Amino acid sequence: MSNTNSSYDDDDDIYDDIDDTQDNKFLTFLLNNENFAIEIEYIIEIIGIQKITHIPDLPLFIKGIVNLRGKVIPIIDLRMRFGFEQIDFDERTCIIILNFNEQFYGIIVDRVLEVVFILEEDIDKEAINEFNVFNKFIKNVSKFNDKILANLDVEKVIDIKELSNIKQNSN
Repeated sequence: MSNTNSSYDDDDDIYDDIDDTQDNKFLTFLLNNENFAIEIEYIIEIIGIQKITHIPDLPLFIKGIVNLRGKVIPIIDLRMRFGFEQIDFDERTCIIILNFNEQFYGIIVDRVLEVVFILEEDIDKEAINEFNVFNKFIKNVSKFNDKILANLDVEKVIDIKELSNIKQNSN
């Protein structure tokens, strides 16, 4: 039975313009007082800093592993990975749990800020090629409000060759 009194028209659906995908959504965070971002599609969860089990003979930036609900997760200290000065962890230090190629990894950051939507025209895919700073780990840069965000290249931050030893040593 059709409702002829309805003012709803399929062609005027207000939700047509809303993109519910994770495209162009980023989690922003601070590291060494600089703004960074990571694509939200990689994020599983954010946890506070916790006890990390150290594994010998790994690169210094790999802090060790944590047991998160029965999963062994390698933890990367981004400060060490990027060559920044080490500081003590505090109550705002977080571990961002990532899913990359169906494997979980954690990255330690100074502060998690917010999830933002960045317009495609505000993502500069060429600017990073002009600099040598971080381009090993940074995919591109973007403008958000009055900030410049360095967007992580997850594949390069999580170097599978370096991290594969953790999975083998922890079994």
